[in-house]
Amino acid sequence: MADNYQICISYTTSDSTPIEHGERNWISGFQQFLEKMLNRLFEAKLDFMQYSEQEPLSAQQLAKVDVFICVLSPAYLQSMVCLKNLAQIDAVLRFSDPEQSAANKRIFKVIKYPIKVDGELKSLKSLPGYNLYAPASHGEATEIHDFNQANLTKEVRLELADLIYDLYETLSSLHNPVESPVEKIETSGNAIYLAETSADLMVERHIIKRDLQKYGFKVLPEHKLPENVQDMETMVRKDLARCKLSIHLVGDSYTEIFSGNGRSIVELQNKFAVEHSRTQSTRTGDTSQDPAFSRLIWLSPGEGHIPQMRKYLQQESGRHFQTLEGAEVFQTSLENFKSAIWEELTETSSRDMKRPASVAHRMDVYMIYDKPDSKEIVSIISQLQTKEIRLSQPVFEADRLHIRQIHLEKLATADIIIIYKHKADEQWLRMKAIDVLKAPGYGRSKPILEKVIFTQKDTIIDKSFYESNGFSVVSNWELYIDTLLAHFIAQAQEKHG
Repeated sequence: MADNYQICISYTTSDSTPIEHGERNWISGFQQFLEKMLNRLFEAKLDFMQYSEQEPLSAQQLAKVDVFICVLSPAYLQSMVCLKNLAQIDAVLRFSDPEQSAANKRIFKVIKYPIKVDGELKSLKSLPGYNLYAPASHGEATEIHDFNQANLTKEVRLELADLIYDLYETLSSLHNPVESPVEKIETSGNAIYLAETSADLMVERHIIKRDLQKYGFKVLPEHKLPENVQDMETMVRKDLARCKLSIHLVGDSYTEIFSGNGRSIVELQNKFAVEHSRTQSTRTGDTSQDPAFSRLIWLSPGEGHIPQMRKYLQQESGRHFQTLEGAEVFQTSLENFKSAIWEELTETSSRDMKRPASVAHRMDVYMIYDKPDSKEIVSIISQLQTKEIRLSQPVFEADRLHIRQIHLEKLATADIIIIYKHKADEQWLRMKAIDVLKAPGYGRSKPILEKVIFTQKDTIIDKSFYESNGFSVVSNWELYIDTLLAHFIAQAQEKHG
């Protein structure tokens, strides 16, 4: 992605007066909301410019702007300076794109308070607007003064979600145009369960939903979940049965309680998804997860919810880590998480096309490495990804206890465990090897088929210690992946085919 994005907010100073004699005003609150949401999507830097009667910008400055957000209100349309600024924005866009093929996509019409259509400039009339006010029920509309999602009406949250998604689409296309992520994915008839989440992540959920629908996926649930717990469970289980993938978003308010049950809606949907993923293995007597159904869990960036989430996982999963079993957990930007979703969908689509329906098992391979080795491990990961396996990797972006819990869960389910050591010291390697040896205590219900240590040819380690504990020490890992690993994969497919 680009190094930074230039965003200009055009407004009138009348709309930037402090709210209730405080320091914050509508414009600053709006900008802070945009920064927070877009930072979850992009890892690039966001540069905001403010353009008002008191903050003029030159044509040279405007020419560097990627997108313009015009905050419209009756006061804006009555300000001659603002209308002149708007005309200058229009001129800059026309100069950069004389045919206007993309210019209209670079200007966003945010309506702070209802305005008369006749009062708008021609350049804005054809653009869709984002209504950021509470609609009138009896009397006048109400301005919003708080951009905390939990305190907004559903209508305003959806308007904000559309705005963020459209900004994301435009900025991405300007700086990093890419081919469709689903050109190699069969979307016809494919359904994805995108779990309902708490109010603080409604925008993120809406962004993912629109992205999936854009490329032809059916997103479930299609209707609001019932308030009755039994009815909700019936509906969720029915929807999960139609899906190959479930996606769960966890934020600061994940513990919002479901009416009459004492548990959160996030917890319950995840619980039903875990049980659904076990259905096939229960029917066949296989202890592995059903590879036809995958789960992705996203923890929103930030540390506020992590201790609570860890406590919930520990209470819910016990020794066997059932809450996370079979799931991939991410704590990264929403942009990176969306990439992980497309990778999972691509993998699922490829598997469905290449493998017979009777093949109900893929080898779970856990590739352990230290963060300093992340770059040089890429070639090994690439080779592993060409095999018919389910590959897991370490989590680095979380607090230590959370990283540890994810690590132990993967040890409890992997068929083959590979440790890569190069830059890490041998103390780190020995600790990881001991973790592998203790895996039966983490709830394993099946033996580890193979324990391997990949090293570079010049790496010196105490081979006798590891080999005496059942590890294979391999420096020619390319050959290993193509021969011995392939042998184990073939054995598993023959057993479960």
